Amino acid sequence: MIDRRRAARLAAARRGELGLSQDQLAVAAGVDTKTVGNFEKRGRWPIARTRARIEQALRWPPGELDRIADEEDAPAVLAPRDPWEQAVLADADLPEHLRHQLILDSRAARSAYDAARSRERAARPRPV
Repeated sequence: MIDRRRAARLAAARRGELGLSQDQLAVAAGVDTKTVGNFEKRGRWPIARTRARIEQALRWPPGELDRIADEEDAPAVLAPRDPWEQAVLADADLPEHLRHQLILDSRAARSAYDAARSRERAARPRPV
């Protein structure tokens, strides 16, 4: 079941974690403030390009909003993708919000790294 309102709620929560207002998120994402408000308050689903900009401003990996909306049992930010994320989620010494933040930041860093490597590979001269 697609739950776009859950994605909107988690995006609003992430915005709060980052200490951003809706206006600040809109500026960081290069979108209109109404777009952010309509998404968060009314659950209006932005077009793919706008979602990508919002994800980037929230320091989420590309496609995270769609993954959250499509997740059946729990938000994607709670579903570990690898052993490292499993270990972070199991660490009872860390508050839950910090565990989630570590995972989100790690995913964003990995995504940025992958994008940089792809750009680097594409820029290399090809043998003739």
